[in-house]
Amino acid sequence: MNTALNKVADPEVRSRLYENVAGLMRLAYEQQGVRALESTRRIAAVHEAGHAVVFEATADGVRWWRAYRLRIWKVKEIQCVNFWGGETTVSPKAPLERVDTRIDPAGTVITAMRALAGWTAEQLFTDDFRLGSSLDEVTIASGFAKGLSHHWMKSPEECFAMLFSMTREILKANAVCALRIADRLEFSRRLDSSDLRRLLADVKGGFKP
Repeated sequence: MNTALNKVADPEVRSRLYENVAGLMRLAYEQQGVRALESTRRIAAVHEAGHAVVFEATADGVRWWRAYRLRIWKVKEIQCVNFWGGETTVSPKAPLERVDTRIDPAGTVITAMRALAGWTAEQLFTDDFRLGSSLDEVTIASGFAKGLSHHWMKSPEECFAMLFSMTREILKANAVCALRIADRLEFSRRLDSSDLRRLLADVKGGFKP
C-alpha cells in the first residue's frame, strides 16, 4: 500500500521508519483494538480535505503547489478491517518537493505541516479519531521536527507541538471550507482540479513560516 514513507529515498532510513510505524501501530492496537487500524469513508474524506486546505494555504505556485486531485477508496486487500484509503496529489507539472532540514527550515516547516494536515483534520473535525491513523505521516513530521530543533533551539517534542499547532490553526481558520470539501469527497470519492479550485477559493493563503 502506498504511504508517505515510500517517498523516503534512502532505503535504510525508510526501513527504520517502517519499523517505528509498526511499533506505534502495535501500541495503538493494544489501546483501541482493531478499531485503531480502521478508517471509515468519512475519516478518509476529512483527512484528504485537511491536506487540500493546508496545501492551499501554503501554496506559492513556484515551489509549493496547491492540491490538484483528491480521491478516496475502499481498500479491499485488508481482510476483516474496514479501511478507506486516500490521496492528495499535486499537478504532474509541479516540481518535486525536496527539503534539506539542515539549511532550509522554512521549507521543512511547510513540508511537515503538509504531512500533518490530514491527521490534524481528523482530530479537529471528527469525533471518531483512531490512534493508528496516519502514523506514516506523523513519523515523517516527527523527523522534520527533530531537524528543526537545531534551528529553533527547542526539543524535538516542542518543535512537533509547534508544527501541530500551526497546522491546527490553519485548519480551524478554514473549517467551513474543509468540511465542505470533506462532504463532497465523501459523496463522490474524487475531486479534480476545477472542483477543488472552486471549493478552495475562500481559503486564507499566503502562510509564511
